[in-house]
Amino acid sequence: MQKNIEDYLVAVKICEELGEEPTLSRIAFILNIKPPTAYKILKKLHKEGYIVYVDGRVILTHKGRKKAKELLQKHTVIEEFFMLFLGVDSKTSHEIAHLLEHLPYDVHRKMEEKIRDLRRESSKNVLKLSEAKAVGAYVITNIYAEDFVYSKFPILQVKRLLFVRKVFKSKIIVEVGGKLVVLPKKIADYIEVERCETQ
Repeated sequence: MQKNIEDYLVAVKICEELGEEPTLSRIAFILNIKPPTAYKILKKLHKEGYIVYVDGRVILTHKGRKKAKELLQKHTVIEEFFMLFLGVDSKTSHEIAHLLEHLPYDVHRKMEEKIRDLRRESSKNVLKLSEAKAVGAYVITNIYAEDFVYSKFPILQVKRLLFVRKVFKSKIIVEVGGKLVVLPKKIADYIEVERCETQ
């Protein structure tokens, strides 16, 4: 499967996870391409059994969902590796991950092992924002699928400090830059934070 075609599967999977309907126009927007180009690739993916494409709606098949999950995992591993081992900022790590996510699986597996080893040794208390139980101050350490998250919540792009105000089963209310923001837990899953010691 060609690299650019894989990006379509990832875009569909991210839409689904964030509760957005994966449509032709939304996929074209996420990938920053024209709808006719997206249409051609989606038809190809439909023909190959990765998606079902009907009336502008895109649905991943079991085969497509499995491939998209694998690709997202690879992307996440590369982002983490560059941030943890090389100190590269999250935006640059995200861009690098786009370039390298198509490396062979064994390279990603080795990167993942190194990350696990480092986390075991690390004293940092990093968690997904969706797992935050306590009200208080947190620093954003990483945002996965950041282009999509930023398109929905642009304030997160410029502010790294947030205050968790209330936690519900399906959403979390945070204060960012003096504004209250309601984040669905599915989006909060893409945001890693570390609790601030001083508040």
